[in-house]
Amino acid sequence: MDGEVKQRATGEGKYGIVKVSDGINRYEAKSLMADDLREGDPVLLFFRPEKASLTNETGANETLNTFPGGITTLVYLGNYIDCRIQTGAKEIRAQVAVGEDWKVHDRVLVRVNPQSCLCLKK
Repeated sequence: MDGEVKQRATGEGKYGIVKVSDGINRYEAKSLMADDLREGDPVLLFFRPEKASLTNETGANETLNTFPGGITTLVYLGNYIDCRIQTGAKEIRAQVAVGEDWKVHDRVLVRVNPQSCLCLKK
């Protein structure tokens, strides 16, 4: 996701807060950052699909590292199911365990642990 460094965290190692966009909506995420990044720098936020988790969209109150969307595609790949989630104008991939009860068109929240996020300068 495209973003911008909002704040370099102090006392937390190489973490910071970034403002990211799905092309329509804006979110905040805590992420590992390269040492050369400064507040206001344009960045790309990355995370691997297997590090993302899905939860039901209703009743969630956490907003940091959380991206709402709708499942557009489910592809069975043996050990896991590859999910494509439309978030605004972007698509996020997540891998879920076989047997999880997700369906196309389900509204979900994609959550990613800050330790699994990485920001790189654009």
